[in-house]
Amino acid sequence: MTDPAWTRHLPPEARAEMDTELAGLAGVDRTVALAAWHSTALVYADPELLAALTRDHGDDVDPIEVEVTAEQRAAYEAAAKASGQSLEAFVSAACDAAAGCRAEPETGLDDLPRGE
Repeated sequence: MTDPAWTRHLPPEARAEMDTELAGLAGVDRTVALAAWHSTALVYADPELLAALTRDHGDDVDPIEVEVTAEQRAAYEAAAKASGQSLEAFVSAACDAAAGCRAEPETGLDDLPRGE
């Protein structure tokens, strides 16, 4: 698979970390990690957001865990299958389209359930 267009926003050290993490993952786990790295790339692409998120906030902040529900996972898998793509390719194309990195055909993301 070629690198998604959005990876150009990641600095070299983040890109290396992403490559290392993804090398050990497959299937849905890899897809979820790609979605998380896409969000990271969006932060790096927005200088104001990057500054807000990287400034000293004083107190230590606990990490936020995000879990994909079984319903969400099934919806993504069904949409990928319907489009004739692997789940990884489908999510990558959807992330690129959402970020405006390149023109993409309709991805069907409007029909997928969103986390609350």
